[in-house]
Amino acid sequence: MRLVQARKEESVYVTLSDLLTMVMAIFVLLFLMMMAQVKPPAPAIPDLRDRVAELERTLAQSERQLAAAVRKDPIELVIAIDTSGSMEVPLKNLRTAIKRLATEIPKFTELRVGIVSYGGSDREGLNRPWREFPLQSVALAAAPTHPRDFPQLDPRLRQFLDVEIKDLSGGNVDVVAAVGKALGFFAQYGKPEARKVFALIGDVGPYETLGGSIYSADSRGAVSARVDRRYEPGLYAQIRQFVGAYQSTGVLSMYTGHATRPGHDSYQIIHATQPYSPDFFQTMSTTAGTRGTYSEDPGDMLSMLLLSMITTEK
Repeated sequence: MRLVQARKEESVYVTLSDLLTMVMAIFVLLFLMMMAQVKPPAPAIPDLRDRVAELERTLAQSERQLAAAVRKDPIELVIAIDTSGSMEVPLKNLRTAIKRLATEIPKFTELRVGIVSYGGSDREGLNRPWREFPLQSVALAAAPTHPRDFPQLDPRLRQFLDVEIKDLSGGNVDVVAAVGKALGFFAQYGKPEARKVFALIGDVGPYETLGGSIYSADSRGAVSARVDRRYEPGLYAQIRQFVGAYQSTGVLSMYTGHATRPGHDSYQIIHATQPYSPDFFQTMSTTAGTRGTYSEDPGDMLSMLLLSMITTEK
């Protein structure tokens, strides 16, 4: 019988060497498996300063393009806007947009602004259906008077925007008369060489007149709404005449009725005329052809006014 002798001489060195070899083999295998799962490194992110420099170059190019677009001729902007109680948000956006345009555009060329506000009563409850800012040049103020709010804004325009057409409510809106007054500014105060932009902003079409209403009551007292659309064709004709009378014109029409929510004092009449008002405002724009711009978002006020200014055609 052969007995297996104990390998005492290998118990320390040979066994330890085998163990180290096995551990190294496992380590290499695990390393190879791990490397197979690791994705290649992503491309290095450009230096932040390079990004900023690129953005500044883009903005500078856009400013040069804007300057080239508006430097050719003076710009005349006449706005007819509903100032009844439901127009609080659009009015706020208009104030901001006009202030921005009136402080930036005059750096490149002359800007002339005219505004006709229609509808609404003042804080004392007096019916003041018309407020007018006749078409005139709005030069930058010589010295800042309100450093926190567009310090270079023409003080006459500031007074009209911040005082004359603020905090109005109620009242019928006579779109027909407002459009006629606004378009008349171009003939009365305009310069022949100026590019002319007309903007109509409101939430009800030409279905009310001063002293009139779309609502009527029968002999039993039942109230019903009747929308009379007979004034629409005449307003479209005025837009065609405006576009045809001047070499360079633009028309912006903005319907803001979708922003009025149930429960507002004006919601009933806006709801009653909503099947017709958006179509009227859009047709006012399309009547001007390629010179027309249409929007239903008062948040686009600044961009839409600017677009109307720089896309006028000759």
